[in-house]
Amino acid sequence: MGVMFVLLVALTLRIGFTSVSPLQGLIQQDMGSLYWQLGLLATLPQFASGIFSFLMPWLLERFQPERIVILGLLLIGSLSAVTVVGDTHIALFAVMTIVGSGMALTQTSLQSVIKKRYPKYSFRLSSAMVAGMHAGSAIAALTTLGLAMSLGSWRYSVLCFGVFALLVCLFWALVFLR
Repeated sequence: MGVMFVLLVALTLRIGFTSVSPLQGLIQQDMGSLYWQLGLLATLPQFASGIFSFLMPWLLERFQPERIVILGLLLIGSLSAVTVVGDTHIALFAVMTIVGSGMALTQTSLQSVIKKRYPKYSFRLSSAMVAGMHAGSAIAALTTLGLAMSLGSWRYSVLCFGVFALLVCLFWALVFLR
């Protein structure tokens, strides 16, 4: 059962920037964004992920990787906050930076969970994790615009992906923190 949740977590690892990129036209209309501002929406999560990756050795020495996954998923789940950031780009950039830090925490600690809990299958699960990350990207990229159109706002579309990350976080905590 834990393996299934490892794969569910992997689905959330790239939704931060792949769910926003297809929505750039709608975001531009809604917020009056300039092109460089739209570019930052996809760049900031990746940049923050790279910066926060440097903290991982320190964090993994002090905390259980299962708990770091929870923190990372909560940060990715902050995508839900796009419905309340208003029309300020600074607030939206802050949310995307927080999401990127969650991506770094989750990805590296998930790899540690795999090695710790499933040493016999760590190579296979690591490969499945990478496949899950790319599958999550594809799912987000393919569905986000349709969600925005059917829900009436790009914000609600992104909210769906944030809520998904928070639900995965809840189930992860129930399975791994007993």
